[in-house]
Amino acid sequence: MVQVAGLSEQDRMSVADQVGWMVPQEAGLVDGGDLELAESLPVRSLRSDRLHGLDGPLRDVTDDLAEWRHQILRGERTAFTAASVAGEDGQEVVELAETGFAEALSHAIRSLDERLGDDDDLAELLIVPSYFLVAILISGREERVLVVERPERLSSIEVGYIYPSAQFVEALRRYPPATGVPPRPVG
Repeated sequence: MVQVAGLSEQDRMSVADQVGWMVPQEAGLVDGGDLELAESLPVRSLRSDRLHGLDGPLRDVTDDLAEWRHQILRGERTAFTAASVAGEDGQEVVELAETGFAEALSHAIRSLDERLGDDDDLAELLIVPSYFLVAILISGREERVLVVERPERLSSIEVGYIYPSAQFVEALRRYPPATGVPPRPVG
C-alpha cells in the first residue's frame, strides 16, 4: 500500500487493545475469528468554500483533523472502523462502528494495493462534509483522489475511480454543496 505516516507502533497497539475491550466476545460480535487492526489512516477535511480558486495541491487547502480511522478485520472481512484521537496517554478510541463504510474502505484500500503497489505516495482519508463524500487522498509525485463513498446525487463521480486531484475538484464543483437540513413544515 501507499505509505501512511505518523502513528507509532505503540499507538497502534493501544488502539488494538482498546478495540478489544470495546467488543466483548460474549456479545457474539467477534464470531468468525479474532479481531485484527489493519490499516490506519490520518483524516483530513475539505471545506466546500476552498474548492473555488484552488491554485496548487489539494492537500494544501485541507484541514488536518488530528484524527485517525482504523480498519478492524475479522478474518478476511472488515468488521468495523474505529476513530481515534491523541489523548494524554496516546491514541484514544472515540468511536467504533460496524457499518457499510467499513467494507467500502476495505475495498478502496485493496484497490490501491492492487493498482499502486508499493508506491511511496502518502495516503490520507479525506472527508468532504458538505458533499457527504469520503475519499482517500494520495499525495506524492502526482496528487490523486480515490472516491470511497458518495451520495447518489453525485452520480457522475465514480466510487473506486482514482481521479487526478484537479479533475476531482472539477467534478465536485459541478454540484452545489449541501447547505443544511431543510426546514420542517410548520403545523
